[in-house]
Amino acid sequence: MTAGSNNRVYNCRIFDLTLNAATGIVNGISISGSTVVSALVYNNLIGDLKAPTASSTNEVIRGIAVAATTTNATYNVYYNTVYLSATSAGINFSTTGIFHAASATTTTAVLNMRNNIIYNISTPNGSGRTVAYRRLSNALGNYASTSNNNFFFAGTASATRLLFYDATNSVQTIAAYKTLVSPMDAASVSEDLTGKFVSTSGLNSNFLHIVPGSVTQVEGGAVNIAGIVGDADGQSRQGNPGYAGTGSAPDIGADEFDGGKNTLGYL
Repeated sequence: MTAGSNNRVYNCRIFDLTLNAATGIVNGISISGSTVVSALVYNNLIGDLKAPTASSTNEVIRGIAVAATTTNATYNVYYNTVYLSATSAGINFSTTGIFHAASATTTTAVLNMRNNIIYNISTPNGSGRTVAYRRLSNALGNYASTSNNNFFFAGTASATRLLFYDATNSVQTIAAYKTLVSPMDAASVSEDLTGKFVSTSGLNSNFLHIVPGSVTQVEGGAVNIAGIVGDADGQSRQGNPGYAGTGSAPDIGADEFDGGKNTLGYL
């Protein structure tokens, strides 16, 4: 799905997209071009993106791609859930949950990323990488200072499984990531959510929903954003009229659920 000028992409289920070629890119949501003035992307559930024969050291799969290069433009990415678990027979295989075309200019194609689950447990091959958040370079100028309360995970940390990569920095832990991008993402978190998704099948009505009662940092880990009062199912988020849960803050990701509060203090 592509977001064009002044477009909104919201409350979508995006799944079962397959690249049946050795080269190319699969994008769940793509914001691209040099004239895209703004976009608002929120409450989307993105998963089951596949490229079973592709080979490249650059990413073949991107859950959300913010590749636009427009000056004086801002792209707001809020409350999305991205789940990647791809494999390939290709010699080299790379994937990323979210991609941003970095710039040192603070007004060029700005990414304002808040309250998203970016979960990538794809299998890297060869010199490829599994990355949660990738930027085209180490310039942080166009990563909005308001970006925060995100969830990043890329599997068991290693040189090929990274929370963050920008062609210079290969970051494996949330603590190291926060130090690198500070003051952004000061309240962002990471943990293994194995067993905490109800279903990873796009045909299931609970696609990428969190199992009710789950003890996780996703619960109450977000902050309210003006104008977004419900989740992908239309359920009210904490702090908004009609909320019926017990949380003290809205949940990270596209699904507002009632869970157990995580007191383990993950870093």
